[in-house]
Amino acid sequence: MSINSTTPTIILSLDRIYRLVNKFPAFTRPTIHVTGTNGKGSVTALVASILHETGLRVGRFNSPHLLHVRDSISIGLKPVSESRYFETRSIVDRANDEGDKGEEAPRASLFEALTVTAMRIFEEEAVDIAVIEVGMGGRLDSTNVLPEKGVVKVSAMTAVDVDHVQWLGSTPPEIAREKAGIARSGVPFVLGPQMRGDVEGIVKETVAASGGRLVNAPSISLPGTSHRDSGGSFRELPPPPTMVQYQPPNDIRPLTLTLPLHGQHQIDNLSTALGIIECLRQQPEYTHRIDNSSIVRGVRNTRWPGRMEFFQYSPSTERVVTILADGAHNKASAASLRRYIDEISPGRTSFVLSLSHSLSKDPSETLEPLLRPGDSAFMVPFSSVEDMPWVKPVNPTEMVTVAKRLIGESERIMTYDSYNNPIAPGDTSALSNALELVTKDSDLVVVAGSLYLIADLHRLKNSKPDVLFSL
Repeated sequence: MSINSTTPTIILSLDRIYRLVNKFPAFTRPTIHVTGTNGKGSVTALVASILHETGLRVGRFNSPHLLHVRDSISIGLKPVSESRYFETRSIVDRANDEGDKGEEAPRASLFEALTVTAMRIFEEEAVDIAVIEVGMGGRLDSTNVLPEKGVVKVSAMTAVDVDHVQWLGSTPPEIAREKAGIARSGVPFVLGPQMRGDVEGIVKETVAASGGRLVNAPSISLPGTSHRDSGGSFRELPPPPTMVQYQPPNDIRPLTLTLPLHGQHQIDNLSTALGIIECLRQQPEYTHRIDNSSIVRGVRNTRWPGRMEFFQYSPSTERVVTILADGAHNKASAASLRRYIDEISPGRTSFVLSLSHSLSKDPSETLEPLLRPGDSAFMVPFSSVEDMPWVKPVNPTEMVTVAKRLIGESERIMTYDSYNNPIAPGDTSALSNALELVTKDSDLVVVAGSLYLIADLHRLKNSKPDVLFSL
């Protein structure tokens, strides 16, 4: 997958990245490869945390990054250092710009170069296992340059829904076929819980054609405890972690797991992650390494910033507001976020929203599941994104047009006035001003619509730790 460096033009092809990756020694690290529409990052975070608890040295590659591009690449659950990242990236960039023996230079895209950088760092650091998230799609995604044999230990797919239709197809089965293209011969392929009934058959067919083995994610049960008050809301924000029970194969007693990631959809993501772990446990090199206590500790200690994340905002001693931040950016994730909002705080909700521009997506697709009559919303752009110049925010006035139809009262909709003046990298003034206004009569504010807006919230937290901090 190649993304033009200045415009959102995506060329689905592995030609350039193959030319680039072949300039380096072969990638040999054992790998978990995860695709899907939503939940890929959460699954990789859970899997990496569990494997970290076993004592394995775990590399993880996620996209997009949150604050800095090197955040995409972690070892031991921590982003690689600036020096380590730039040392390898400079080598990759030089190779990308040079031809060999009369051949033209690869000219791989920024994301392709980032993918190769992650692979080189994992190889040179000799991680015990790498957990790699697909960028977009699967079959022609840059991460599918992974060797066909001997490297991928488990492939997996989270929930599939309609997204990126310009490149992947307009229906869930078409999209699922593209995503299942990461399947490898002889490698287990874990299929996570699906909302769409027409997905499983296509995935089964595609995995079988590759010679892979389809494995359905295990079921997880809820003990039935409640932390809600008589009105159905949670007694405290943020709500406590979710307690779930999981029955490992061949064990007599179920495990009780503490899931700190919020939202009902995270139970499905945990199911997919545990399916991956169980497939690993069936392989001799991991059978005795991954025990039940590692699973318990790993799930409990999982952190995944920017997804259903709570903050406290205290602009004055008299005012304390809870902020829920989530990178929901498409119809399915927006619907999941709204369900969660309704669970924890039924009634009117105040939003600060930004969306990433996409040729294949109308703002209404994300806003319709999210906004309700009586809600309030402040539309802002996010600041420029490091190493991703093609990523641009939707003009807030376009979002206002949709919001008026969904919310009703125009006075409950506000917008940032200076969209035509690009926001410099790291500039959080638009978000800061929005929070100051929208929190005046709100106890809960939701910041959502784009992970890049959540990144600005983290930058604001880092610059004003006395006013905004994580819960």
